[in-house]
Amino acid sequence: MFAFWFIAKGAWGGNGESNNAIPGVLGGFATWGGHPNMINMPQFMLDLYDWNGDGIIGDNDQELIFQIAELAFEIYEETGELPPIMTPADYRQNWAYYRVLYGVDFPDPNGFVEVPGPFEDRPDTLFPGDDATTVLGLEGLLSWWYGQFLSNEDFYREVFPDVYNEVLRLYDYNGDGVIDFDGGSGAEYIVWTFMRYYFQEMGYGIDAPAVPADEFQEFINNIAMFSDKSLIDYLPDSFQDYFGPEALAALFDIVPDYPTGPPPPPEETPQAQAPRPEIGGLG
Repeated sequence: MFAFWFIAKGAWGGNGESNNAIPGVLGGFATWGGHPNMINMPQFMLDLYDWNGDGIIGDNDQELIFQIAELAFEIYEETGELPPIMTPADYRQNWAYYRVLYGVDFPDPNGFVEVPGPFEDRPDTLFPGDDATTVLGLEGLLSWWYGQFLSNEDFYREVFPDVYNEVLRLYDYNGDGVIDFDGGSGAEYIVWTFMRYYFQEMGYGIDAPAVPADEFQEFINNIAMFSDKSLIDYLPDSFQDYFGPEALAALFDIVPDYPTGPPPPPEETPQAQAPRPEIGGLG
């Protein structure tokens, strides 16, 4: 419980600071790979982070969870007990009850608009970001979970195991139980880069629907079997040199050893020869 409120205040809420470069801040530009305020976020993420219920995880959620957590620690200082772990849905339903129960002015989450820092109040929906279901949006999701699991993996595994398992199902592309989006070496970064260039070459661009981890092996196996070029050739030469063969293996080792190029045509089966005609006249 203490870990939850500590993370809510210091990480997700960024201690109330407006510097959106702080790792793990809900509204942070840098912590979403440059794609904050994304639309069409996975529902399990909205259930955990969308505190004002507007369908976008943004600056106002950052400020709201900070204010809630700050009051939770004030209650702890006065009573020696922390409020229970809350979810956004629970808080939106019971915030007025919590006011009475604890005797503090928990903020009204409905329509909450109070951007942290010296900005004029504005809703997160005023400047919606990229679509989280696309390859471009996947960059933001992988950036977020890389940072979260880097510092708080045990917290998610123990406090929110359903969330933890869903993250691995959707974003652990090489099945090692780690979300590694470290540029240049991380398996998930290499997978995302491959997906990015593959869809660009196919003419769809980075707005193509992203392939989740639990469907990626079938996706890349089909490419390996039916494409007329090798998998590595979908990456520009500069990226092949940047990653290096060992890092590229993090992607290609999860693919069975299929030959590249289209499969050869099936061998023709010789037709059964017709019986030889009998020689001789009619009797």
